Amino acid sequence: MFPDMPEAVYRRVIRELAPLVRNLSLFNYGEPLLHPQISDFVRIAKQAGIPRVQFSSNGLALTHDLAIAIIDAGLDKIRISLDGVDPVTYNEYHRGGDFMKLIENVRDLVSTRLAMERAKPEIELQCIIMAHNEDKISEFYALAHTLCVDAVTLKTFNACFSGYGQRERNVVFIPRNKDYSRYDDAEGTVIRSKERFIACSFPWRMVVVNADGTLVPCCYDFNCAYPLGQVHSGVFDDWWFTPQRNALQEAMASGQEPLDICQHCPRGIIKLRRTSLDQEHKSGDSRCANGRC
Repeated sequence: MFPDMPEAVYRRVIRELAPLVRNLSLFNYGEPLLHPQISDFVRIAKQAGIPRVQFSSNGLALTHDLAIAIIDAGLDKIRISLDGVDPVTYNEYHRGGDFMKLIENVRDLVSTRLAMERAKPEIELQCIIMAHNEDKISEFYALAHTLCVDAVTLKTFNACFSGYGQRERNVVFIPRNKDYSRYDDAEGTVIRSKERFIACSFPWRMVVVNADGTLVPCCYDFNCAYPLGQVHSGVFDDWWFTPQRNALQEAMASGQEPLDICQHCPRGIIKLRRTSLDQEHKSGDSRCANGRC
């Protein structure tokens, strides 16, 4: 497990990338709210002029004080993984979680933003559609309306989310309805043709920096199998135009046999649908007049 990213490393990344980056996501495979300086990191990025700063979270560590801090720091968006409509459907996937605590945390974030008279962060609830919740989608939307969040995103399930060696253990979550799956088969081995990349541009347009300062090609390199450099050494050009990145770009451009991570890669983060719910809130829906529902 990587330690928390040190502030000095983070400031260096922000200093070098701020003129180039329009969208900064403060997470990879970890829980951003557990970082003791997460609100400071948001503020540093916003003060550096990055237009959009966001992160995804399971929401369980979102205390009232932390909600105030990330709102005040200027966070643009928070995506909260709910993936259920009650304790039963929630705990099937988020084992050890606390559904009722999460619901209260979301309510508090909404009401705190309202009390602070801020428009941001945009609050989005995410539902990964799986075998045990695929018949609960309408209930998920109803819950989102009740919580007065801004948007809902439905996402397909990734059987390799904890590493490719874990796929067989995870296939029980693949939904039966093929319209909700990224796979053509029940074993999670064949990605649907419409979801595959025709050409990948990630290594040319994306910088993924892990907490220890290691750069990787994209967010599908779960276990840092293909390191492209380190932010600790050299100047900026030394950790962007690295021999490893150049070799990867050349291999991908020439159509050589793809990396292992590419063979399991769908077309980015496959979202089935994203629905904005905020218009009725902004138009004065009485249910959300006080941020509590």
